Amino acid sequence: MSVATHYFQFGLLIPQTTPSDMHAFFYALPVSEPDLENHFLLTRDNILKYLTENQIVFGILETAIEQILSQQEARHQLIAYGIYPLEGSASYYQNLVDSQQKYYEALFGAKSNLTDTDWNTCFNQSLVFPNTPLVKKHPPCRGAPGRNIKGELISGQMGFDLPIPYLSNVEISDSNPNIWCAKKKGIPRFELPTNISVESLSLLERDIDSSEHFKGNVWVNGNILDYVRFRADGDIFISGTVDAAVLIAGRRIWIGQGVKGKESAVLKAEHDIRIGFAENTSIEAGHNLYADTLNHCYTVAYKKAEIQQVVGGETLASNVLVVGIAGTLGVESILICGQDDYVSSKQRAVEQQIEAFDLQIESIKAKLCNTKFLLNSQNIMLKQHYQQRIVFAEYQIKILRENLVRLLQIESEIPSSVILIETALYAGTLICIRDFEQLKEEYLSGPLQFLAGRYGVINHD
Repeated sequence: MSVATHYFQFGLLIPQTTPSDMHAFFYALPVSEPDLENHFLLTRDNILKYLTENQIVFGILETAIEQILSQQEARHQLIAYGIYPLEGSASYYQNLVDSQQKYYEALFGAKSNLTDTDWNTCFNQSLVFPNTPLVKKHPPCRGAPGRNIKGELISGQMGFDLPIPYLSNVEISDSNPNIWCAKKKGIPRFELPTNISVESLSLLERDIDSSEHFKGNVWVNGNILDYVRFRADGDIFISGTVDAAVLIAGRRIWIGQGVKGKESAVLKAEHDIRIGFAENTSIEAGHNLYADTLNHCYTVAYKKAEIQQVVGGETLASNVLVVGIAGTLGVESILICGQDDYVSSKQRAVEQQIEAFDLQIESIKAKLCNTKFLLNSQNIMLKQHYQQRIVFAEYQIKILRENLVRLLQIESEIPSSVILIETALYAGTLICIRDFEQLKEEYLSGPLQFLAGRYGVINHD
């Protein structure tokens, strides 16, 4: 019996892993009636011999063997551990025209006193031309190799390969398949890694007296006259003035001088609006509004509005409203901040658009899965068209979801909304914060700060 207690039954468990044979667990259980062919003395040499017979030759843990010998037993003891292969670096895109984009974006911070020469210089520095390299894709790399417990070398894993982004007016270079070039003259706009586009830029050296729609961006070195409906899918620059016209931009509006609205002008942009003055105009900025003077305007900025002087009308911002001089003698002006009606309505509209694109993608995918459709050789071009439509719809969904996140962020900041009066507040100005309003019946010098309190408007002088 004393001999039997020194013999052990050895065992191994090699879990199923990917890659296989990456670690092993060892068992050494005492037996009372030893079989000298199948049972072993618990020694280091016997353990190593057993592992070798089972093809375990790499990653053997000496500390585990010492622990087994010390405890004189092993139950599910990790005995060998391989080296897992590493995943290589993912592919990435390198912007080759970063300076052009910076020149273009800098235009929206510019003041209205730029000369025609300055404007032309800025725009020309922003342009790319056909065959200009725009973006270089750096392919994924393979990671460092590994080795399993049987000593076999395992190749490293390839890094994540980014899918092809949505492309517009872009083509693959003839000399390098990893470089995309411009197909036409325009403004480069990238949202890497999902979008690489060259947007058209129309330069108009004239006044606009008829309605027009531009697919990209447009700069008017002149004025927009009465009764014109002027629209661009991108940005709108106007160096002069806008009369009783309607301007709608898919991104931003910049007006060097101002708007003489005559109670019928409308400005609407999905992002920022920057103007000099506006009179009797309806204005809606999907993000921020920057203006020198608003005179009897109805204005909505979904996030923030900064205005040097407000005279009459209603001025609303969801999060922050900054006004230099609010109101004037004998004129009622209304400043509103912290109301979420516009934001909630916009959210619902965006959600409906996302749902519509999702349904469109499902419909196209169902058509592409149709066996008869795929087997018809005449449908090859149509299939490519549908696949591109899926890419476009997915990109639009991405933009809409980013817009939705932005709206949710604006909504979350509404409880901390604030109105700041920097210089002066005239009597007759109505301050509205969230559910409260307060009519100011006397002139007050700034700076002033108005917040929504528990029971009404709080004025922090």
